[in-house]
Amino acid sequence: MVGRLFFVLLPDILMTKLMPAESDSLNLFVNGPLRQLEGFTRTDTLNQWQIPQAAPEHYVPSIFVGHELPASGEVLPIVPNGLTNFGTGVFCFVLLVMAIVFVYQRRKITLLLQSLFSKRVAGQLLRESRIFTERIYLYSMVIVLTVQAFFLLLLIDRFLPSLVQGHSYGSVFALLVLLVAADHYIKYFFSAGFANLFDYQSLMNIFRVNKFFYITFASFTLFPLETVALYTGSNLPFLVYAAVFLVSYIFMIYNTISLNWGKVNWLLFFLYFCTLEILPYAVILKFVITLAVA
Repeated sequence: MVGRLFFVLLPDILMTKLMPAESDSLNLFVNGPLRQLEGFTRTDTLNQWQIPQAAPEHYVPSIFVGHELPASGEVLPIVPNGLTNFGTGVFCFVLLVMAIVFVYQRRKITLLLQSLFSKRVAGQLLRESRIFTERIYLYSMVIVLTVQAFFLLLLIDRFLPSLVQGHSYGSVFALLVLLVAADHYIKYFFSAGFANLFDYQSLMNIFRVNKFFYITFASFTLFPLETVALYTGSNLPFLVYAAVFLVSYIFMIYNTISLNWGKVNWLLFFLYFCTLEILPYAVILKFVITLAVA
């Protein structure tokens, strides 16, 4: 869900600057004596030289007047806002869950993160246990829902801010968590019914497992990227995630088809992909655009 909605906003991201907007004034102080120019009144900052309307004939404009580059070695402070503060709490929660996973489920989570790109590891994981009934599934879904919901909140706050105006970040985030969970589990039950209706259980089971591998890998990759995007204001992490999404999604489809190449009914697979993997996001996109324009 996050990946497809993200690609709808990708043209807007490409049209914006990849770095955060510069401030109106960096208020840089002069390190060392400043020469008093004839006909000029100096204030405390380089950006505030008072230039008279009639400059002296011998006046040569300084290259330092009006510049917005930080001084050497100066680190610009991050100005916190409501989303930054809220995101810090969300990130601390995700880090806590990840710490629990890597302490108590290190082997399983390592196999999960490798399984999307390794048929051997995926087969080993499937032979050893029923992944959807294990504790690692619960931990992974908590991370997936939290990370993807916050990513949607970050996208909305940056590109469609009118949708969150007048609402607290907590309430919007809770709604997005419910939407991401509904998207995942509604499609899970519909795919089970689709498989039973067309006697397609074997391929659909493998597809669901591979999709779980995909969303786990994508969410663990997305977490540091959205952290950078939040604290720097840069849009570059969104473009990086676009590449991650494409590569991992292609691997998911390839692994599903390659394991059942002779049993794939291409018509049914195309029908399933259009109705459950594309149509819901088109409806959601239409709804979001309507809200943003209204």
